[in-house]
This record gives sequence, structure tokens and C-alpha cells, in this order.
Amino acid sequence: MNKIPNILFFVFCTILVATMSGTILLHAKTPSKTDNTSQKKEVYPEIDDIVLGEANAPITLIEYSSINCTHCADFHKTTFKELKRKFIETAKVQYALKHFPLDFSAVEAMSIIAKQPKDTWLKHIETAFDTQKDWIGKDLKKLGKILNISAEDYTNALACEKTKTLVMAKRYNAEQIIDIDATPTFLILYRPNDKNGSDKKNDLDNKKEKALKHVLFNKGVSQEDLFKTLDKIYKEISSF
Repeated sequence: MNKIPNILFFVFCTILVATMSGTILLHAKTPSKTDNTSQKKEVYPEIDDIVLGEANAPITLIEYSSINCTHCADFHKTTFKELKRKFIETAKVQYALKHFPLDFSAVEAMSIIAKQPKDTWLKHIETAFDTQKDWIGKDLKKLGKILNISAEDYTNALACEKTKTLVMAKRYNAEQIIDIDATPTFLILYRPNDKNGSDKKNDLDNKKEKALKHVLFNKGVSQEDLFKTLDKIYKEISSF
């Protein structure tokens, strides 16, 4: 797994997010790793999640990953298709991808994608993962060319401080909720007595937490462990 870099990036993100012009603090109820009671957290406006699957799926799987993380790329190249086939397309799991930039290069790379139509984000991210060796450590114009993004769009994206702030806020907000030691990190949300997912409609917005259970993988997880955990939770829910 790719380890989180030193505190300097976090401090930089905090300062930029906190000084963003017109920022409004929002209140949300969120699960912490050690406390499942409802509590208010302050979060900042951020780029949207990429969400796949049925809204009423009984399990929500959240992936925190960085576009320049090699282990995140490995997950998407070796496991993600099978995850979609076994769990997302069968309405067992609703999946959300939350970008968690490891460094400022990841902020800029994701900003290029975030300025494109939202329905192209996942495709662009998967292409970026597939071609990491061709653009990491190089001028990000290379990534723009790989993604077939025009030079004008690429330049405008890198010049847009608002977009970069929204990307950085994604990490800042995540770190107020759970411990993320490395990427990818996976958070599984479910209610053991709700096999229809009827009360999970707003889980991705962190608005409903009562009786919400969660499993956190933040120090490495194999495909086998992840799938076994999802299967076990689904069987537990289905037994009611």
C-alpha cells in the first residue's frame, strides 16, 4: 500500500481549504473508527464521489484512493472488475470512490479529470491507473494527452484553484472521519437488520448513522479478504 506522506501536505491542504473564498461549513453525522455514536463534524465542500450500484443495496463500500498510488492501480487492474461482477451488479453493494490525494501531484492530476464531465471520471481514472508508468513523475501534459484532454482544457484545469481546493478538501474531510494510514483504504457500511437497504439511502452523504456498523481496512487487504468480508456481511444481513 502507498503510505501517506508527511504532515506538510496536510498542513498545506488545511490552510488552502480554510482560506477558500466563500467557504461554508457544513454539518454531517459520520462514523468514526472508535465511536459509532452520532456526532457533528465540520466538513468542507469537495468534489463528488464516483458512485456505482443500486442506491438501496444493503452494503456500501467506500474506497479511498489516490490517482498516483501504485497499489490503488493494482486493485483496479486486478480486483475491481470482479468486485463489480460479484457485488455491485448483483445489487449487494453500492460502491463509492473517494479520491484521497497522496501529494500535490495527485491533486493536480485529479483536478484535470474533475474538470471533465462527471460521467467520464471513472473511465479517466481507470485509464490513468492503467498507464501510471507512462505519466507518473513526468509533466502532467502527458496525462492530459493519454486521456485525450485538449491542451486548452488541461491548462484551464491546472489554473483553476477552486477545483484543486475541492480535490484537497476530499482528503481533509476524510481524515476528520477515519484513520487512513495508506491507500487504498476501504470502509464497509451496513446495518445488520436491514437487508433491503431501506435506511441506507443517505449513507454516502453521512446523514444517517443510527445502528450503522462499519468495517475498516486501512492497513492492506487482499481481494480474498475483501470478498470474504462482503460475503459474510451479506449473509448476516440476509439471515434476518
